[in-house]
Amino acid sequence: MVGQLYCLASNHDKQQKLYEEIMQLAPDKHSPVTNEVLQRASYLKACIKEGLRLVLCKLNLHQVKPTVKAIISTLKRDSS
Repeated sequence: MVGQLYCLASNHDKQQKLYEEIMQLAPDKHSPVTNEVLQRASYLKACIKEGLRLVLCKLNLHQVKPTVKAIISTLKRDSS
């Protein structure tokens, strides 16, 4: 979640687009956030999905890096 907020803070045009969508769907701070409202929040969904995609990619890279190091170590050891 923090990563998603950072990405939005770094991309003012995307942040503005999301803000505009939210203000259109819930113009008043007391507007109820119903399932119907969430179904129409297409840009919000896209932002959440992109944030999750980035997090999962980062997690996968952290998992792959030790495996690649182990393979390189094995290849170096076997070639000696």
